[in-house]
Amino acid sequence: MLNTASLPERQHLNLMSCRHGPMLFPRGDMYVGRSLELYGEWAEGEMVLLSNILAPGDQVIEAGANIGTHTIPLARLVGPTGRVWALEPQMLIYQILCANLALNEIENVEPLHAAGGTTPGSTLIPRVGYGTTINFAAISTGTGGDSVRVVAIDEFALQRCKLLKVDVEGHEIEVLKGAEHTIRRLRPCLFVEDEKPAKHQPLMALLRDYGYRAWWHCAPIFSGENFRRDSTNVFGNVASFNLFCLPQELSQGITLPLPEAPWDGPHVLARQAAAAGAA
Repeated sequence: MLNTASLPERQHLNLMSCRHGPMLFPRGDMYVGRSLELYGEWAEGEMVLLSNILAPGDQVIEAGANIGTHTIPLARLVGPTGRVWALEPQMLIYQILCANLALNEIENVEPLHAAGGTTPGSTLIPRVGYGTTINFAAISTGTGGDSVRVVAIDEFALQRCKLLKVDVEGHEIEVLKGAEHTIRRLRPCLFVEDEKPAKHQPLMALLRDYGYRAWWHCAPIFSGENFRRDSTNVFGNVASFNLFCLPQELSQGITLPLPEAPWDGPHVLARQAAAAGAA
């Protein structure tokens, strides 16, 4: 158990033992931080899935690393012979990401203060103070007062890549376009956030063009088997909506315990809304 009694009092940041090690996070973070405080984990259902596809020596790109809740276990899964590139555009959140990597003595992660995009350049992002009560993970690029570098994943010129994880608040298509050559050449598994119904069909069209099949991975934020064994669910029915994608040539004959996303079907949230309206 982490002993923080001898540490200086922090007004806006919390440091606690969590499932994957000690984690520093903003006290006012309404989702990631609150989940770490109450349950000692964040969206652990995603890591359960990803832990089944990674092995020591693999290389991973994580676009939208936030404070490292997934970066740290991803780094441990690929081990010292593997590598994780972790992109995070929010300056203060990036600083916490680096702190968490250091607290957990993670040496095989390359953290980058940058946003992923279609072409290299720069963009704007709001700077939100540590003491703000907000969903830090929902802050998106495109407007704001801070300029941040934009990188295209193809710039990395990787020779191997097992997983590309993308969670960038509506800019997933831009990141995937900036990784086109990497995806077509190396054929990594893709784990892509898909929480905006209006962008679902363009995203599915791009995945089809890249030669991938997609399955829905919809995981509730709360789990009764959480690290702290807290049975009180403060998040209700809130869930993460992602697409787990495999190259078509590698997925023949594969049966996954997930619903496959049809190319021309609606977003799962739209289907739920339609069903509720018909009830």
